[in-house]
Amino acid sequence: TWLDAHGLAGTTVVDPTGISARNTSTPADLIALGRIAAANPDIVSIVGTRSAAIGSAGTVHNTNGLLGTAGITGMKTGNLGAGTFAFLYTSRLDVGVGTPLTVVGVTLGGESRDAVNADVLRLLGSIREGFRDVPLVTAGQDLGEFTTPWGARAEIVTATSADIRTWSDTPITVTSDIRVPETYEDGEVIGTITWTAGPRTETVDVVIEGDIDPPSSGGA
Repeated sequence: TWLDAHGLAGTTVVDPTGISARNTSTPADLIALGRIAAANPDIVSIVGTRSAAIGSAGTVHNTNGLLGTAGITGMKTGNLGAGTFAFLYTSRLDVGVGTPLTVVGVTLGGESRDAVNADVLRLLGSIREGFRDVPLVTAGQDLGEFTTPWGARAEIVTATSADIRTWSDTPITVTSDIRVPETYEDGEVIGTITWTAGPRTETVDVVIEGDIDPPSSGGA
């Protein structure tokens, strides 16, 4: 069956109207169904429509009262009475990382539509609040010292400041690529430092601070 083909072993459909209490599923299966639906442009267009004129039925309004709030783009509301309100939703949530975060979620067993909506907004808010800016370095931060074979010295510092926006306690890794100076002049870029947290990276240049005296030729 279609359900088997998509690995939805926890879902049973006995009535296509959705009214039968014998139609059952699991949160994991419902989220999987949401992802499948969100990949279909026609479904995305339908669930993102606030109202539509449908023949003799007249204007039909979307029952998703959160459409457009907290980035919510759909998808399916439902209930069989008090204590059974449900919402399978998708959101393009702005968490301050440029591209909105794609969220597919489901809330089940709500006492009312308002209660479900409040739960969804609370969850999406907690996701947004879980992102934070982590300071990495400040401009001119001392990284060490470069000493030439003839004994001249200059500081190695970061050219700019940097921070990285990441989720909760996502590990941050760091790599560096430092090379031998060519001109030994103040401000010469001699490498980079790169921090990575999940899909995001930040890179700053490493520079020489202060001129390094060239070797002297000596004399008699």
